[in-house]
Amino acid sequence: MPVTPPTGCAWPCHEPKDVSRVLASAMPILLTISRRRSSMNKWLACALVALTSGCPDIKTDADETSADPVVEFDPSRSVVPFPNNLLINPATGKVNLPAGCNETASTKALREGVLNALDGFGTFETAMSVTLTKPIDMASVTTENIVLFKSTDPAAAAVPIVVIPGSSIRFANQTVNADGTRTCDSPNPIDSITIVPRVPLEQKTTYIVALRTGLKTTEGVDYVPSFTWSLVRQDTNPVTVDDAGNVISDRTPLDPSTPTGLASLQGINLLWNAHMPVLAFLAAKQINRDDVLLAWSFKTQTVQDALDKNVAGTPTTMLNDVAITGPADAVPVPISVAVALGIAQARTANTYPYEVCDTGAGAAPAELDNVQCFLKVSLGLAALRLPTCADAASCGPVFVAGTGSCASLFGCANILDVLVGRVRSPQFQSDRPNASAPSMPIPGPWADPVKPAKVKDQQLNAFIIVPNGTQPAAGFATVLFQHGLGQSNTNILAIGGHLARDPDGAGLGSGFASIAINAVAHGDRRIQISNSGACATPPLAASCFAGFLSPDLGATRDNIRQTVVDHHQVVASLKKCTGGAANCGTFIVNPAQIVYLGQSLGGIIGGITAATSTDIKTSVLNVPGVGWADIFENTQTLDIRCTLVDGLIDAGTLTGDKRDTKGTPTETDDTGLCIGQEWKTQPGYRQFAAIGRWVLDPADPANFVQRLVMSMGMDKFLIQEVVGDTVVPNLATANAAALTGRTAVPARRNTAAIPTPTDTITAPMPSSKYIKYATIPADAAPGNTYTHGSLLSPAGMAAQCSAGTPQFCDGVFATGQMVVDAITYLQLNK
Repeated sequence: MPVTPPTGCAWPCHEPKDVSRVLASAMPILLTISRRRSSMNKWLACALVALTSGCPDIKTDADETSADPVVEFDPSRSVVPFPNNLLINPATGKVNLPAGCNETASTKALREGVLNALDGFGTFETAMSVTLTKPIDMASVTTENIVLFKSTDPAAAAVPIVVIPGSSIRFANQTVNADGTRTCDSPNPIDSITIVPRVPLEQKTTYIVALRTGLKTTEGVDYVPSFTWSLVRQDTNPVTVDDAGNVISDRTPLDPSTPTGLASLQGINLLWNAHMPVLAFLAAKQINRDDVLLAWSFKTQTVQDALDKNVAGTPTTMLNDVAITGPADAVPVPISVAVALGIAQARTANTYPYEVCDTGAGAAPAELDNVQCFLKVSLGLAALRLPTCADAASCGPVFVAGTGSCASLFGCANILDVLVGRVRSPQFQSDRPNASAPSMPIPGPWADPVKPAKVKDQQLNAFIIVPNGTQPAAGFATVLFQHGLGQSNTNILAIGGHLARDPDGAGLGSGFASIAINAVAHGDRRIQISNSGACATPPLAASCFAGFLSPDLGATRDNIRQTVVDHHQVVASLKKCTGGAANCGTFIVNPAQIVYLGQSLGGIIGGITAATSTDIKTSVLNVPGVGWADIFENTQTLDIRCTLVDGLIDAGTLTGDKRDTKGTPTETDDTGLCIGQEWKTQPGYRQFAAIGRWVLDPADPANFVQRLVMSMGMDKFLIQEVVGDTVVPNLATANAAALTGRTAVPARRNTAAIPTPTDTITAPMPSSKYIKYATIPADAAPGNTYTHGSLLSPAGMAAQCSAGTPQFCDGVFATGQMVVDAITYLQLNK
């Protein structure tokens, strides 16, 4: 469900702070961290800890108040650090967040349907928060007095962290309504700190956080523990309770003869038992419990298992044992696009756009080959950004542009055939109703975030490019290509010719075959959600369709993971292409030489696919990144940023105007909340971002990097970054590279139409590479302008590139360099 924040604050909520600047100076892999989760319902503090029924309150003693600054811990007032195992239901092992303040229907659906389905807390950039009664002096913070440990490895050093001062909001008045909802008002700021690990945490692992003596306020006064914690941290339980809940003895100032005192003592008993393993662990680390101002534990959620074929019952264990088939049920094997589109018949009938191949246009001669005709028309339409053409006048420029692009940019002559086929892939996303088209449900989240049931099979349309030359006896080495956000599998036409090129020129078929499918919510998998207004007449804007990335966090997470499952299915089906009527016909794949190439979104998702597939031998991740929230927050591309912000406005999460393009293609006159940066500081967004990081963890490549690195002996990778990328921000790519341990190498300066690979590409070590591509001024090296899309198309309008229009040629050499680096790397490591 879309996230709608409460009127006040439930779950994470913070005062505005430029956290990204603090983190950027502290470490390379973190950025804009949304801050904290402050007050929690008392049921979160005790009911989920108790192994018995019922939940006694833990009441504050009347004499507890003190002038000393306190590290807060008072479950009776819903004051506990977050994340916390007190919020895990021991009976189910799942998160059990109660209703928050001023909860709406949307936030209730998010809490119950998404968050409470998780089996733990976040792993990447997860924010651990603690409230304080006075602001902290950051100079008093050391690596010894705020620590994070992995509980399963007592001998290990503390996990490196960053500590960020800030503030939370606490409501002075909270009323529990008869229906269990909570109405809150009078919000007040509360000092706090956020603790952020520098590295992704391991899945399904318990971590322990401790704050120790030595921390001081900005006035130089030492913090002290809260009254409740001073009882909980004692080496022996201060309360003895029998099986009936009677207090046998206690060493506290509380009075068990009163209902309030009895309930408090019963609660302290529960909390002491809950924290006993935490304090025992710290004691083994030579941390005296009397020095512990506060400590707690939390368990991380299952992240990688859902895409691990070695974990029974997960989606990648339920792939279909089928080869790639033809584009229709009656066609058992992939067929040529020329046959599928009836190009020969269209030319015989003098039907455009393919009739233009018979006549030629301008200086472009006629094209007799039907496959090359398809390529020239398709690439010409793409170059001129036209959906189609219908007569000689409109198709002539298309054919001229396509002929020029095929010859100079896209290597069409290396292509023998373009096949169309289908891959039968299991789908695990639940169907959401679609009011505009009831027969076309919207893909939602998996019913279970780790082991969902299969909902259906879907036939995924695929383009397959077959190289010129003799097919090797073992079959073609094959590239699985994945397009970028808002694109489609037709992008393979822009790179497939280069992949098909025979690297040694001997005509032995040693170029790559390639295959491309549409990601969820792209191409023919888009689901139209509105048919009114501007959505009633083509061409339709992206807003007319359900988005791949949207405020619906559960669906966004599983749009990503379903696409990864689809990749696994494509690979499994490619391995079945051994030839014959039931196994892809004449298209034969070498199952030992399947590699991956992903651009933009495809590069991001590829970090997961390559890490989870043992059949992919090497991968090129072009302009990728990690940290979905970091990408959303820092992209300069309005089409991405405004789609998210406008969606949050529709959901009520943000307040402001939606984007208005003023009906012009230029962005300089656009208005709306998304144009500036103020939206990032709104409480609704800070809450959304904190929850988003948590929910999206199982679909964030940051959490799969170590698996990718650990398999480097067999599976290698190349990261390609464009300096000044306006789509995937450099910090997200740099964070990905930092997690892999790779050091950036600058790309070669290209001055030739046929470029030489960057030196590091052909160097044997390290086997995995990280190359930065920086634009070179035209007066120093013309043609070396890099943009986000340089892998597929040069900067500028390549179709109009000529000696007389050099402004359109700025990226030709840049594209050549990036392409030769990518393909050479794949060839050397296939």
